[in-house]
Amino acid sequence: MQITATAVFIKPLKISKKKKFSGSQKSQSDFLGDRKVLLEKRRDDEDNYAGLWALPGGHKRKKESIKQTLKREMKEELHIHIKEALPLGMFPDIDPTSKQCYHHHAFLCTTWHDHITKTTEEERVKWFNLKKLPSTIRTVDKKILRKVK
Repeated sequence: MQITATAVFIKPLKISKKKKFSGSQKSQSDFLGDRKVLLEKRRDDEDNYAGLWALPGGHKRKKESIKQTLKREMKEELHIHIKEALPLGMFPDIDPTSKQCYHHHAFLCTTWHDHITKTTEEERVKWFNLKKLPSTIRTVDKKILRKVK
């Protein structure tokens, strides 16, 4: 079994002035502007989750806590320092590439320093509207994102 820390980055909410919240007629998510989530495109030659869009994350080392893994992986993958992250839970999954079992420990990252930048670890990094996710996103990430919608 593989253990990973997975990060969820949501762009700040913007209140739309054109839509008005009227209690039960509209949901609060309709009242709030579009939210975006950061995903990374995994290379086709990866040994796990090859070619899929995924939430940023990485493998836990033996003597690390899962929160230490999150901080280390985000520094390596996105060149940022996580200051605050809220646990969303553990999400089991079977990787379609390696067929291994994974336990993804997801965190909603609320505060970080530095600007998010792509590294050589991923093919591409992009912000996606939560309502328009790519068709090739990992199944486990869809489950994780349901916790923040």
